[in-house]
Amino acid sequence: MMYLPTELFNRFLELIYGQCSLRFSPSRLINLETQLRERMRFRGLSSYEDYFLLLQDDVEEFDALIEAITTKETYFFRLPEQFRALGKQVIPEIEQRLSDEAWRMMVEEGGPGPWKVPLRIWSAGCATGEEPYSIAMTVMSSLKYPRAWQMELLATDISKRALTTASLGFYETQAIKKIPALYQKKYLKIVSGGAVLEEELVKKIRFRIFNLRTLDGCEKGACNFIRLDGTSERIELANRFHVIFCRNVMIYFDFAAQQRLVDNLYAALKPGGYLFTGDSELLHIYKHKFQTRAMEGTYIYQKPEIEGFQERANQDERG
Repeated sequence: MMYLPTELFNRFLELIYGQCSLRFSPSRLINLETQLRERMRFRGLSSYEDYFLLLQDDVEEFDALIEAITTKETYFFRLPEQFRALGKQVIPEIEQRLSDEAWRMMVEEGGPGPWKVPLRIWSAGCATGEEPYSIAMTVMSSLKYPRAWQMELLATDISKRALTTASLGFYETQAIKKIPALYQKKYLKIVSGGAVLEEELVKKIRFRIFNLRTLDGCEKGACNFIRLDGTSERIELANRFHVIFCRNVMIYFDFAAQQRLVDNLYAALKPGGYLFTGDSELLHIYKHKFQTRAMEGTYIYQKPEIEGFQERANQDERG
């Protein structure tokens, strides 16, 4: 077995933290060293020093390593209680608010127009796409008047390889078993070896390469997102989204980076917007302004519709 000096291992750790804000528990350090060796063998290298130099210059290899060390279990409708909350409570509440907004727009415009009111959702850390497709199926099936809304679903991940898989909309037979039968019938086309999602659903999702760490440096709330063809798209994030899913992502960050991420996601939500986190990522350990909502046996976080509402409520509770 090749020997990895402690000093060089620390350099690997700092390189990864500098690019992604990832920190590793003792048990995950073992996995990191294992993946370093596996990637070295794949690239035909016999020196850790050579591999470190390669990581500094080769973006695709760095992406492959990060994908290997952050691989997490993902499947359709993971944490089904959250999707029940999305479909039964969150979307109806949002639709009511947007209906009121649409009515005001119609009055101001002097009558109905060809426009649709945008419904903006972000699936951050979407891996191979099961989460954003689950969101899209739930939303489109839950809207009372789906043709009235322009759903804009942004799905991001640090891994181009994972997003490329997601963009194809094809999943093997075993993967689609967790999709409810009603949605399978409505949104899937069975093909050899699995199924493809309906083109209409796939077109509603924009897959973009994005490192959540870069939220800290987004100038005036606007960030660059990379399309799969390598071109860049600048998106204004401040107060943009009605719903954000950011699940099983914070667990890879250290506490300081987690706190910054919570703050940045709060800023990206519209007043009244909702944040879904992983089942081990409850926000009670962080400073935040969210209201905690209990829905369908799970907890969802909502940005107050009136800024400062939560702070005043906390002060009232303290007397």
